[in-house]
Amino acid sequence: MESSLTDAAAQTGQNRRVMKSRTVITQGRSVTWRAGIRRAGALLFLWLLVGFSAPSAQSAAAAYTTPLLGFHIHRGDAAHLGAAHTAGGRFVVLVFSWEDIEPTPNYFYWERTDSALMLAEYFGLGVVARLDRPPAWARTQSAPIPWREDAYAAFVQRVAARYGARLDGVILWNEPNLSLEWDGRVPDPAGYAALARAGYAAVKSAAPELPVLLAGLAFTLGDGVTAVNDLDYLTALLALDTPFDGVAAHPYGFGAPPDAAPAADRLNFRRLELHRVLLERAGRGDAPIWITEMGWRKVAPDPADAWQAVGEARQAEYTLAALRLAATYPWLERIAFWELNGERDLYGYALWEGDGRVAPAYQALVARAQTLCGGACLPAGAVRTDAEGSVVLLERDVRIRLGDIGTLHPHWVHLLNGGDAFSPTWAHEFFLTEQQAATLDTLLVETMQVDQPSNTVWINGTLIGRLAPRVRPDPTSTWATQRLDVVPGVLRAGVNRVEVRVGLRNPARQFSWWRWENLQLRGMRLARAPEVSVAPEWRWEPLPALPGWGEVSRLRVVEDVQAGPSLWVMTNRSGGLWHVTGAELAAGGPVRPMAGDETLIFTDSLSHEQGLLVATGEGVRVQPVGTRTWLRVAGAPERWAYALASSGGLLYAGFESAGVWTAPSPAGPWRLSGLPGRSVLDLVEDGAGTLFAATDQGVYQRTEYGWMRLPDPGFPD
Repeated sequence: MESSLTDAAAQTGQNRRVMKSRTVITQGRSVTWRAGIRRAGALLFLWLLVGFSAPSAQSAAAAYTTPLLGFHIHRGDAAHLGAAHTAGGRFVVLVFSWEDIEPTPNYFYWERTDSALMLAEYFGLGVVARLDRPPAWARTQSAPIPWREDAYAAFVQRVAARYGARLDGVILWNEPNLSLEWDGRVPDPAGYAALARAGYAAVKSAAPELPVLLAGLAFTLGDGVTAVNDLDYLTALLALDTPFDGVAAHPYGFGAPPDAAPAADRLNFRRLELHRVLLERAGRGDAPIWITEMGWRKVAPDPADAWQAVGEARQAEYTLAALRLAATYPWLERIAFWELNGERDLYGYALWEGDGRVAPAYQALVARAQTLCGGACLPAGAVRTDAEGSVVLLERDVRIRLGDIGTLHPHWVHLLNGGDAFSPTWAHEFFLTEQQAATLDTLLVETMQVDQPSNTVWINGTLIGRLAPRVRPDPTSTWATQRLDVVPGVLRAGVNRVEVRVGLRNPARQFSWWRWENLQLRGMRLARAPEVSVAPEWRWEPLPALPGWGEVSRLRVVEDVQAGPSLWVMTNRSGGLWHVTGAELAAGGPVRPMAGDETLIFTDSLSHEQGLLVATGEGVRVQPVGTRTWLRVAGAPERWAYALASSGGLLYAGFESAGVWTAPSPAGPWRLSGLPGRSVLDLVEDGAGTLFAATDQGVYQRTEYGWMRLPDPGFPD
């Protein structure tokens, strides 16, 4: 096999210049093999003759398309994507980690991949998604696939359905010919073929035009146990009729010059040509090859790999030489170097490790890019907007959970940092054009369960506001849209950063195991505030009040036969009960604190002939007429009470997870009226004797047969 493959590879090398015209698709455009050869030959001559002299427009275009230059990147943030663009990259390879996106079955976390796509589009970079790194829950003991085939297919189908044409392609798995990438088992081509077959069908069902690539194989001679020879493995996959549109490849240099001759028993860059021979022999010469990992090690962190290290100077030399050689392969559409990693490359390639830590090879690529684009390598500057022209920072189906409690309720997602890991901050990068930075002035975000005004929102290091608490501390888990003003000068053209930081809970509601706010975010966007014309006679004026006013959760107007109407105000703080009569309000008098007990949080009030009835965080209390003392009522639950009402001569109170309770008078006795186990958030009587209850499981009406649930109105979420 060695001699026949080597001979065929030699013929493949000759065919670099004489192959017949064939049509392939590159970034949505049809180009011919013959046209690719002409461009490659012109580019090679240019490099050999004048090095980095200013190119013509045609040669610059050829450099960017024959093949496309890209980089495997560690993270899809502005720094990594900007580094890829600066070095002349036209695409990036990025891992779409299954375990990060779906850590628990059917819980999907798209924030990182959404962000990466938006940032890449700004730089004009295509994205090739590598779909692997399975979660533990998907593992199975059944042979020959270590992971649930149906679960993987469902995952890749979701990726394809979500991103579709926004991706340049998807790679099904990574280096399955290594036991390291096959759950520690002996690599099995038949098992991977089955996995790829399921993945291919899943992608095509959602995005028929999205290119699907076989996993890049590790170039290895193999021992048959921890690694299978890449040539043998690819031969087996082709014999199994594994479906694919293209083949990913990892032709690392292994310390040899890029022009070192290929052979079946030799590891080097041109071993790639042997892969091409196998494709042609199997009748798949139509399939392009995309290099998604390659490069030369500067150093060898592991002494066992010292034979692969070439030093900085040769790394740069070999990198540019490989690009020249790659331009002569008409079947090679893309070439991506390993790796841009701002958190340090542990393998010794270290092209770019952040500002100030760049290899000469990376600098050479930057110089090459500047030369090819005439010194004007500008990003595309594309910023995605919604139908209203708002810049979307966080999609509505992407939820971010912050806080210190990881209990997973059905309507909640995992903490941002996973499990019970304290997650105090969410940060997100986004780009704006100059016009957007100058005109957008409003941040909109949907929030769930904000209890305290201690949660802050920052843009570019500037505090733009605090998230307003929900109307009362209820467990409904409903979404509310918050609107924050963004003052001029905060936003800027180019990269921006938004942060949401959770704060401490009210001291009265802190526990040793629960001290911080726990909330969720979604649907964040930057918009332009609408032009609203308000008649001058209609305007909001703040009520005068003593220190401590704020976080209003409930207003009640009480009609008194003798004193007239008065206003009761409840705030979401301990001791937050306030009162003002209509006459006092008309005279400009202040709203007075009426709590008396600074430990209680008041959520509702109801006037009764025997005194004032209030709902609090510790149950229902009554203040008898002529006193300032709050008394417990007999028989009612000692837990959060949210709402009070009177109907048919009876008093009603709604509680958290305890239903509706009723009594003939504040003194009681109180007994359960209905809806046990439900959280009752509001009670209202329609004036005709019918009582309604809003709960965490819908709206109920009290009838002679008991509490009956009203039909679901079909509200979203």
